[in-house]
Amino acid sequence: FTECVETICCKIKRIRICKFCSIRSRNNICSSFLRKIQNHNVHVSRIILNESINGVTVIDDAYNASPVSMKAGLSALAEHEGKRRIAVLADMLELGDKAHDAHREVGQYLATLPIDVVFLYGELAAEIGAGIEEVYSRPEELQDDNTAFPKKKPTIIYFTDFQELRNMIHSLADEGDVVLFKGSNSMKLSTIVEEFKVDKN
Repeated sequence: FTECVETICCKIKRIRICKFCSIRSRNNICSSFLRKIQNHNVHVSRIILNESINGVTVIDDAYNASPVSMKAGLSALAEHEGKRRIAVLADMLELGDKAHDAHREVGQYLATLPIDVVFLYGELAAEIGAGIEEVYSRPEELQDDNTAFPKKKPTIIYFTDFQELRNMIHSLADEGDVVLFKGSNSMKLSTIVEEFKVDKN
């Protein structure tokens, strides 16, 4: 596999791929690479990049979630050019006693990224908002010397009702926006992702 672009760790049956490489591969820049690793039962990031008929770019990573994968998804969103970067984040489940701290840590990480709007769905996801607020209230304590904070805090909107979340996303997302969907599968964000593949006109 050494001839394939941007592989990170090249060992047969033990290959790790960065999120950005996976996105580009799924856009056919390295489709041969995907075919090869699929033949060897290798785990590939589930992030998929889609552009809806209505001009909204959707980063679909709604299948599952952990703190590490959620941070990676947010990094992918931050790297993507768009009119606005919108993160739709739902609960990361099955984290046990560390669940609240893990969500808050994700929020602290998100605060360092150029993301414009954050939709938070679920009781645990609300802790992501708490993490963002904490960073902006005490930047001198939490900011890394090498980290440059965005000039503007993202707009944060909280949801406990799925239908309200769904309606707000469809109302707000517009042509040129980039939207990341990330959360545990049981939070059903993939339902909204599928709706973006249907022409609303």
